[in-house]
Amino acid sequence: MKNLILTIDLLPKGAWGNNLSKILPKKDWDILRQKCYEKAINRCVICGFDSSYFLVFNYKTGKFEVHSYEQRGSSLCLILPYSSLDERTLLHVKKTQSENRRQFLDEMERENEKLEKARIEKISKNAEKETEKAFRQITN
Repeated sequence: MKNLILTIDLLPKGAWGNNLSKILPKKDWDILRQKCYEKAINRCVICGFDSSYFLVFNYKTGKFEVHSYEQRGSSLCLILPYSSLDERTLLHVKKTQSENRRQFLDEMERENEKLEKARIEKISKNAEKETEKAFRQITN
């Protein structure tokens, strides 16, 4: 029993609804925030996103873009296919993160296979119609 450590992590009643970034001086908040980032290995402990990500709205394309401070060369990570930001945005970013790349690539491959199958079926139906049309012309 001497290896047992009891840790209690309760939030005092007075802390509910308060924002530490607004209460603490900026210097103290930055120190606390950096220590939290280090402990979480620069990932949001709620959603798992890399803290180097930032969002940009590109007025030329009219699209939202996710960038990363840590990415070399261009900071662009991905362009969001949505015109507004909502839960789909978070799911899309999470799905395309590097540790999920195998699942993302597999899903993309399945989608490409569906599209290719639909394309071939369309070509086949068009060829069938053209063959029937040519056959009718020959027999008449």
